[in-house]
Formats: sequence, structure tokens, C-alpha cells
Amino acid sequence: MKRMQTVLVVLSVFVCMGCSCGPRQSGTGEPVFELVDYHVHLKGGLTLDEAVAISKKNGVKFGIAQNCGLGFPVTDDALWTKDRMQKVIDAAVKNDVAIEINARYRIPSEAFIKRAKTSGAKFAFGTNNTGRELGNLEYCRQMIAKCGLTAKDMFTPKPHDQKPIFKKGLPKK
Repeated sequence: MKRMQTVLVVLSVFVCMGCSCGPRQSGTGEPVFELVDYHVHLKGGLTLDEAVAISKKNGVKFGIAQNCGLGFPVTDDALWTKDRMQKVIDAAVKNDVAIEINARYRIPSEAFIKRAKTSGAKFAFGTNNTGRELGNLEYCRQMIAKCGLTAKDMFTPKPHDQKPIFKKGLPKK
């Protein structure tokens, strides 16, 4: 139950900041859609005002995420068989859950992202910072180019009253 609560908190705490980060120009090597990092923590002294300033400077919108704890396993590429990848991808697609491309840990792999894209998954970007350094989604930008991600592949939050938590409710105990 505690693990489920943690997952629900992670999925429900994102708050998009309303800075003016316009779409990128085509032909520049940059994406032609807005970049949103849905995994920024106010940690290591980083304040909300600083996050807003960095967001505006880098042209990347931020979703501020509550840090729900430490010790989550990251990845071991040898464990990600094609079958295991597909099970995770199928669950994400079936449940309309975005797959985060994590800039800090450089996960998931290019192979996973390409497989997920082919299966119709949606993607979100995350810094998963531990302090003030937010970076500029370098790994995410690489995966956009290598995997051919477009605006239609990206997660877009639903209007408040259409979010799955309000339509389906919480899981029964």
C-alpha cells in the first residue's frame, strides 16, 4: 500500500509553471514543440523563484515534483529483456501513463524508447535533480533526435476534471 501511495503521489504532484517557453523553430536541430521537464525537485537549496528563472532562461517549462523518497532502483540494462520492456510499455499505453525520459540517469535506453514509440506510448521529460543544477535536458534532446520523437509522442496533461484519478478513482484496498 505504501508503494502505491508513493506512486500516486509521484503521478499526481506535478505542477506546470506558466512561463513563456515558445515552440522551437524547425531547421535548427531543436524540437518543434515545447519542452517540459516534469521531474524537477526543490532540493539542494533550489527555490521556486530560481526554478522559474532557470525555466525562462533555458526555454524549458518545469513541473515541480514532490520527492517521495530514496532508494528506488534505477536500472540494469541486462535486466531489460524485450519481453520485460514490452510488459512495461503495454501497461503504460493501456493505462494512459507517460514514460519519463530521465535526463539525470539517462534512462530509458534508445531501444526502449523506440519500442515504446512504436507501441503508441507517450513520453515526458524529467531532470530528477538533487540540487540547484537542472541542466538543459541534454539526454532528452538526444533521444528526441535519435528516436524521431514529435509533438504527437509527448504527454500533455488532461484538463483537471478529465484526469484518470477523477474518472477511475483510487484503487480499492
